[in-house]
Order: sequence, then C-alpha cells, then structure tokens
Amino acid sequence: ASYRSQMMKKNVIKVLMITRPNLFSVPGGDTVQIVKTAEYLKLLGIEVDIHTKGDIDYKKYTLLHFFNVIDPEDILGHLYKTDLPYILSPIYVDYREYDKYHRNDLIGKLSKVFSRDAVEYFKTLAKFILKGEKVSTMRFFLKGHKASVVHILKRAEMLLPNSNSEYKRLYKDYGVSKTYTVVPNAIDETLFQQKGEHERDLVICVGRIEGNKNQLNVIRALKDTGYKVLFIGSAAPNQKGYY
Repeated sequence: ASYRSQMMKKNVIKVLMITRPNLFSVPGGDTVQIVKTAEYLKLLGIEVDIHTKGDIDYKKYTLLHFFNVIDPEDILGHLYKTDLPYILSPIYVDYREYDKYHRNDLIGKLSKVFSRDAVEYFKTLAKFILKGEKVSTMRFFLKGHKASVVHILKRAEMLLPNSNSEYKRLYKDYGVSKTYTVVPNAIDETLFQQKGEHERDLVICVGRIEGNKNQLNVIRALKDTGYKVLFIGSAAPNQKGYY
C-alpha cells in the first residue's frame, strides 16, 4: 500500500495486464490487442507489464487490466489474492452456435443438451482433468462458470468492450450493469497500407484457421465465382484436422 501511495504521489501509473497463459504460444486477436494497447499506453507515459504465468508482486502496481471474460478461471484466482482495482476488456465471444451445430465431438453433443455456461464449465474441467492444465483457483469449480463471470463483472471498476454491441450482449447474458467505454480494435498502418491498384478479384481472410472462423465455408462460397482467396493465419493447435 505504501509503495502504491508513493507512485500515486509521483503521478506514476503502473498497470499490470494479466492474460491467458498461452497468449504468445497460441497467438490470436487478443494477442495483438494486448501488445498494441501496452505499446501505445507506454507512449503516454504509463508503465505497463504483461503477465501470462507465474507469481505476481501485486504491490508494485496501481491497476490491473484483465482480458477474456469467457475464460473466467484465468481471472478469478487473482481476485482472491489482491484487492487492487481492475478494469476488464471482456473480448466477449459467444461460441454456442458453432459448438452446437458444427462440432461432432463431446462438446458438440453437450452443447445440444446443456446451456452455454454449463458447456464452458465442462471445457475448463476437461482441460484440467484430461490435459493437466493448471487452474488459478479451485474455487472456480465450486462457483461455476456463470457465477464466476458475474463475480468478475461486479467487482470491475469499468469495462472496455470493443463495441456497444459487445456490452449489450454481455449485459443480456449476465445482467450486470457497469460503467464502460468502447475501445474499438484498430488497424496497424504499418501492416495494412493501400498502394497502387486494388486486386478486385482477391479476397483476403486473416485469422487463426479453425472451425469457428469458418474458412472452409469461405472456400465453398467462392467456388466458381472467379475470385481468388488468400488465407493468412496458422492452424489452431487443437484443430489440425480442420486445417
């Protein structure tokens, strides 16, 4: 507390971004969002660290920033270790339609019977039991997926969704009203530049190659249309068959 008071007196804000453990080994859209957010906050004079795994010295920071509320287990354990204020970028994506109609495995079968939150609970339980993945706190299994999400939302200082639509969907599903500011995902001008003539017969699809991204149906939709398609992305580690 004294360390944080000293930093606040010096007008130094030090933020710890806490993310999923495989943020860099299995990169996705959230990887870009987190890395770029940290990069530009530093340009504003804010000190930022990115944490994926291991112990944390919480007293070094004035604010925590969590991501991916669809994996509440990654967040929940920290809330039992510190009372630091935190903000949340929900990155709230609903996988239930894909799970229910396009998966033929156990998760697909469960999705036809159980609620979305129950299925997400089973996913975390399976990763813990079958794959031996660590959990931040065993209390997640006692609280359940939905109660964990609600707990995280209620304690947050504010939310940073990518759109108003994202916030409205989150509120509809969990009923927690919270102060929020929309922070749209941006375009990196160093990577995406318009030069010369456009290739009007080219479709570019960027993203990890997996069933939820639907690349196979992009190919089917463009068949015999005269359009070329360019995929930019790596195969999801657990969907090599789809690739």
